[in-house]
Amino acid sequence: MIAKIIKDGNRTSEKERITEEKYEEFLSSSILHLEKKRYEFSYIQSDISFSLKYDEFAGDKPYMLEADAASEEEKEFFSPDEFPAELTEVTGDTRYYGYRVAS
Repeated sequence: MIAKIIKDGNRTSEKERITEEKYEEFLSSSILHLEKKRYEFSYIQSDISFSLKYDEFAGDKPYMLEADAASEEEKEFFSPDEFPAELTEVTGDTRYYGYRVAS
């Protein structure tokens, strides 16, 4: 299970392993359901190593790419315009928060 939390003023993910039984329980009790495949890989841009998470959602949902770096300063150097595919910046756009993507 992945929960989004605020830690030291930064939004981060907290991961917890759950059993198949607990997963089925959550699934059956959820109002909204979202399926996705996540790919994680490293990408170097401007001599900075970024950790990228690429999500493919089931159905006609958007594809999402999240870029992270070792520090907030380094994260600011990621340039969507220099990425080898077209990207649209959606940071802070609540339409792309998980619960809104699911609806």
